Amino acid sequence: MARIEAVSRELADKARDLLDQRQHDEALALCDELIRRFGGVSALPIRVQVTRAFLGKAFALAELHRFEEALPLLEQIAQQPGAMREPELRVLAAKALVNKADALGQLDRFAEVLAVCDEVSRRYDDSEEEALRAPVTGALFYKARTLALQERLEEARPLYDEVIRRASGSEDPLLRQPLAWALLGKAASLWMQKRPAEALPVYGELVQRFGDAQEEELRGVAATGLRSKTELQQQLEQAEEKLGELDAFIQEPEGATALEKAERAAQALLDKARLLWDVGRREEALTTFDILLQRYGEAPERELRLRAALALLDKAALLEDPKEPRLTLAVHDELVQRFGLASESELRERVAQALIRKSAFLGKLNRRDEELAVLDELLRWYGADKSGTVGTEVIHALIQKGDLLARRQHFDAALIAYEAAERRASQLEEWRADVPVYEALTHTGLLLIHEAKRRWWEEREQALALLEKARTKVVAALVRLPGGAALWSAGYIAFLQGKHEEARSLVTRAIHHEGEEFRRVVLKDLGKPSLPEDREFRALVLSV
Repeated sequence: MARIEAVSRELADKARDLLDQRQHDEALALCDELIRRFGGVSALPIRVQVTRAFLGKAFALAELHRFEEALPLLEQIAQQPGAMREPELRVLAAKALVNKADALGQLDRFAEVLAVCDEVSRRYDDSEEEALRAPVTGALFYKARTLALQERLEEARPLYDEVIRRASGSEDPLLRQPLAWALLGKAASLWMQKRPAEALPVYGELVQRFGDAQEEELRGVAATGLRSKTELQQQLEQAEEKLGELDAFIQEPEGATALEKAERAAQALLDKARLLWDVGRREEALTTFDILLQRYGEAPERELRLRAALALLDKAALLEDPKEPRLTLAVHDELVQRFGLASESELRERVAQALIRKSAFLGKLNRRDEELAVLDELLRWYGADKSGTVGTEVIHALIQKGDLLARRQHFDAALIAYEAAERRASQLEEWRADVPVYEALTHTGLLLIHEAKRRWWEEREQALALLEKARTKVVAALVRLPGGAALWSAGYIAFLQGKHEEARSLVTRAIHHEGEEFRRVVLKDLGKPSLPEDREFRALVLSV
């Protein structure tokens, strides 16, 4: 048995070294060999090495963007007998769950990420084992990052603070990494929430801790923090100077007539409120929006009414808070009531934008039926509006409605919404039509691809017909704009149709046109259900 343990450990160590060298295919082969040779041995020392091989295999698959294949391996590790009882298996199970959270995040399966992170905390947070400290801290970081990606910044920030507390002072690389990223995430979330005075010292702490780190990744995180800190400082300095200029202008606006002076004062108040919001002076910004609305909210002149509408739109965004939703919803409703029947297209455009934002906010609150109902309200009001600017918002609403219906698996209803967006976009003036037409056609194409995949096994003929219809849509989109999601969709369709060289050419063009980040997005965005062809397509994407 000692000989078997030594051989299995040697293979597991060698696989780990190959992973460190980013030789993923070689590591996969070695992990498979270890599992094949020793997977049936029940002795605990051998099971530990086999589990290390499963974990290494899952890691290699994730590095190759084969997340769907990695997930069942990680779940197997976490749920195997002894995973809670035996110390070495317990640590490997914790690492597997953290890697599972990462893989789910790469697939944008955010609700599952949060559930897995909570499972790590439930299982291991009370443990005093030092080896579990890093996995538990890593799970807290992934939960914070996921909440931030969902724009749940108030929930994310305390978790970033907890990661910083737990990891501070440690020289363990497995703790230094989440510490650096947590500092960056906290600072960025504060900036996104327009709290720059609080963000600056966090950026400073990040640079101080990791600016001279030995690890290249951590130096890169610190460099990002330094750039952000410098940019933020410059913004604050410029803002103070600009605020002084605006105050003077509000008191004595220039203009030949009383109306011109009023228009310029209203614009200065709007600019001041926005600038105060940007630099984190929230209450002053609200007061300034209210001054504008008190002075000009009931004015009959078109330009003053437009400034009032813009103030309401921005005020609603400033007040947006999932814990106190009635405030922002009330301001959206006020804008609709004041200007919903306006004759000026610019005002109707702001009302349409308010309804789209209101719908999105209701979605964040998980008020799904209301989310959809608000979009339908917009379409009832403005579905036949002939104005180009309002028409563009109608197209956005139709696409947003299609997205909601597609997520609910309502294929036919989603297709109707997307195709309505296509028709509406084609009616716009030529100079403004390209982007809306492209977006509508691309969304329709993606829906058809996903439906074709759903029917792939049971209704192959219908699936292929849907793919051909999707191809027609994305080709029409590429006539408008030669890149983006339509280009990779065309490559994926060609691959599923067996046209592998055409697919390679299209994927190469897509990555060349859009950059390396686009490759990562493509690899995680193949959708469900997963097909055997997806694995081959991922290999193609990685090879170009």
